[in-house]
Amino acid sequence: MIREMAVAGLEWLSITILIIVILVAGLYIVRQRQKRKITESVVLALIRSKDGATLDDIILGAHVSSDEASEVLRKLLAKGVIRMEKSNGKIFYKVA
Repeated sequence: MIREMAVAGLEWLSITILIIVILVAGLYIVRQRQKRKITESVVLALIRSKDGATLDDIILGAHVSSDEASEVLRKLLAKGVIRMEKSNGKIFYKVA
């Protein structure tokens, strides 16, 4: 009987831990999505304010890594929100 109670206690503990892990993972995913949306908004604001911006402008203005800036720009290009223009040997991103 004591052994059965111990097994039932362990099952309850493992279910509780599983629920906690799922909740933490869900919160992490939601946080990352919010952060991505905020970064996209900042990048768009930079592009609008300067009437076009280079990758370097976006990295410095949004305080993001080059990988993250490139990812956001690719996503916005794919959605058709921004477009690329080449001028004086530089690539400028402008609102479409």
